[in-house]
Amino acid sequence: MKGGNVFVRFLPIFVTSSFKISYMTKFLNWRVLFIAIPILLIFNDLLAQRGGGFSGEVSGRVLDGATEEAVAYATVSVIDADSEELVKGTVTEDNGNFFIDGVEQGTYFLRVNFIGYSAYNTDVFTLDRDNPNQFFRRIYMGSSAQELDEVVVSEQRSSFETRLDRRIFNVENDLVSEGGTTLDVLGNVPGIEVDIDDNISLRGDENVTILIDGRPSTFTSAEVLQQIPGNSIERIEVITNPSARFDPEGMAGIINIILKQDQNLGINGTVTGTYSRGKSDSYSGSFGVNMRNSNVNLYANYSYNNRDRISDGTGESRVNFPDTVYSFKQTDERLRNNVSHLVRGGADFFINSRNTLYASGNYRTNDRLNENILTIDFFDKIGDPTFESIRRTVGSGDGYGYEFNAGWQKQFLNPNNSMDLDLSYSLNTDGRGNDYFQDFYNIDGEEIQDPFIQTEERDNLNRVFSSRLDFELELWDGWEVETGARVDVTDIDNKLNSFDIDPSTGEMTNDKDISNHFLYDQSVFAGYFSIGSQTGNWQYKAGLRAEQTYTSSELRTTEESFENNYFSLFPSAFLSYSLSEGEDLILSYSRRVNRPSTWQLNPFRNQSDPNNFRTGNPFLQPEYTDVFELSHVKIWDQLTLNNSLYYRQTNDLIRRFITFDPEGITIVTFENIGRSHSYGVEAIANYRPYRWWNINATANVFGQHIEESDLTEGLNRSSSGYRLNLSSNKTVWNGMSVQVSGRYRSGFTVPQGEIDPFFNIDMAIRKNFLDNNLTISLNARDVFNTLSFNFKTVEDAPIVRTRERNWDSRVFTVNATYRFGRQLEGPERRRERRENGDRFSTPDIE
Repeated sequence: MKGGNVFVRFLPIFVTSSFKISYMTKFLNWRVLFIAIPILLIFNDLLAQRGGGFSGEVSGRVLDGATEEAVAYATVSVIDADSEELVKGTVTEDNGNFFIDGVEQGTYFLRVNFIGYSAYNTDVFTLDRDNPNQFFRRIYMGSSAQELDEVVVSEQRSSFETRLDRRIFNVENDLVSEGGTTLDVLGNVPGIEVDIDDNISLRGDENVTILIDGRPSTFTSAEVLQQIPGNSIERIEVITNPSARFDPEGMAGIINIILKQDQNLGINGTVTGTYSRGKSDSYSGSFGVNMRNSNVNLYANYSYNNRDRISDGTGESRVNFPDTVYSFKQTDERLRNNVSHLVRGGADFFINSRNTLYASGNYRTNDRLNENILTIDFFDKIGDPTFESIRRTVGSGDGYGYEFNAGWQKQFLNPNNSMDLDLSYSLNTDGRGNDYFQDFYNIDGEEIQDPFIQTEERDNLNRVFSSRLDFELELWDGWEVETGARVDVTDIDNKLNSFDIDPSTGEMTNDKDISNHFLYDQSVFAGYFSIGSQTGNWQYKAGLRAEQTYTSSELRTTEESFENNYFSLFPSAFLSYSLSEGEDLILSYSRRVNRPSTWQLNPFRNQSDPNNFRTGNPFLQPEYTDVFELSHVKIWDQLTLNNSLYYRQTNDLIRRFITFDPEGITIVTFENIGRSHSYGVEAIANYRPYRWWNINATANVFGQHIEESDLTEGLNRSSSGYRLNLSSNKTVWNGMSVQVSGRYRSGFTVPQGEIDPFFNIDMAIRKNFLDNNLTISLNARDVFNTLSFNFKTVEDAPIVRTRERNWDSRVFTVNATYRFGRQLEGPERRRERRENGDRFSTPDIE
């Protein structure tokens, strides 16, 4: 290690100790932390240039000799001129730049290699104290005809890639999702499911963290993902065993949604329009524009969504208490309409080749309408009808939210050292009201009592401030370090007022058993450190993340308060062995946490169904999971296989818990029911028999066992099941593509019941026109209308209940996307790139 890098040795100590602070001083400390570390590391970078021993530097830029385009990922080797042995090396960046430091005094030449080009050797040069730096302004490479004949250029990026800590699904060419939302795209990614209520699960577990471009959102996952068009997504990263760098929230892992960013120089944009028809009509559209040159990248986007969702359900319940036996059947029809507007914009400022400042923001509004008719027929213990209830719900709501994000990305003189400082603030509001009207009739259809009238108003406010500082550093040759710190502060204020209305006088009475004012504050202070290297065929990485969490909640109406502060450690480890070219074994471990969400903590009652209440539990504790995973990856020319074994042990498992009332009411809440053991086998295959045909297949067999506890007595404590996904994408003729995909999920048991299996098939076709500037696609989701949700409670429960829900799943969509603009070409493009490349050698922010 060079003298100037001594600071890096102490950075982990500085980071991890910074959050061991008192609650009263935490805000001051994190401000100092995020100001001090960048300054210290920049100062360290300057010291590195003035270190004690001799350390030569070689830098430059590699270009295509014919087009003068940058050659990215070319291998640049420093060769000893006498022995012709390799001394040091690197690969070029996206802009063709390279930098090699730590070269001892001596005489050398550079050898540059890249597929499709002839190897290039520079002239011999000498590094000594009089000449410590050697700069090659432009190295031009010529093409190799022999090598080019052997190169097969794929028309599209592989739809599936695997890395040490994640799987990457490139979805920009997914046809069945065009015209849909991000939720539709996620539903077609292997291992991810989106249910009727837009809940997202990974490997069957809903405890998953959703990131957009690596950042969380204050908006609910379903809310924000419904507003982002599916065709604006470049790829989905699935991280089932995240490293210490990532927030440990999310037991099943992390889903990182990467949006498209136009890298072309010039001004260009897209216009998209979509029409969908199921049981009702839906419309959406978006407009985006991007301007990029060597100094700045500016972008803006507006999207509009107007969607109806229609669903219906049936259910039967039998109440079996010692002194009360009766049953009832219910049917319901629901209509939900959501109109939303989303505006996004931002800028990237390229200060020089090693410093980028960025800022972005978005603003969204939405208006909602909902209608529901619930009919309940009651029967006595021998099955004779007794009376009927009809409950109507009419509701509306609106909300808005905004997010601001800014940061600084810096690459130090050593290109393996980088810093990323990111700050964000967001606010989200949601206001809604519901009116309930319930009438009661005897078997002859006569009204038997006054109607029950109720109204409620909800106002929700959610604020989040987040800041993070990440470093990637090379301590010694081949040893890479990731370290940094993060602060997340969340402030939530939810209000509910519920009133009973006298049908004769109209007088309103506040129902204090339902009305409430819930406040929740959470602050998380984190620091992490990980180190990794590679020796021969072995690649390894280990890390530790430490977090201090402060939470407080208050039920202002009942004057109750709760506080839960805790310190947690999250180790992680990765070990990879290369069996042969394109074949690897990967073993990984990490510890995760699932902190209760506000809707799991908030004791507000959802009373749209008077026989089924949903409420939160403010006494919930976080659940912790230890995750082990063993993966085998094998890559052939046309086939990629990724097989994984996984095991998860969860302590203080959080699950929905149903309690029963003798009056026939079921109350769904959440409890820490004990310890669970989950396990499974997952196989993912990507097969490309021809350049124009791509096939993806996934199989996941899983199981779970819950240890016996006071709350699990009489419950199903073991379950198993499997999921299958298959997708085929063909380019059939002159820019026309066809895709067919299907998925199947077997039935499985849950602690208090069973869920039936389901399957669906989607189809799509796409064609390009006008020199590929216009794309028209047609798709049909759930072609055979087979999707439905069926649930049945255990037979020995006090209330035995079956439920079936059907939603508007068979939807036909037409989507049109037009791309416009002017990209710099020929001499203009080369001049722009040359000017940007020349700035590489000028002084910049160190």
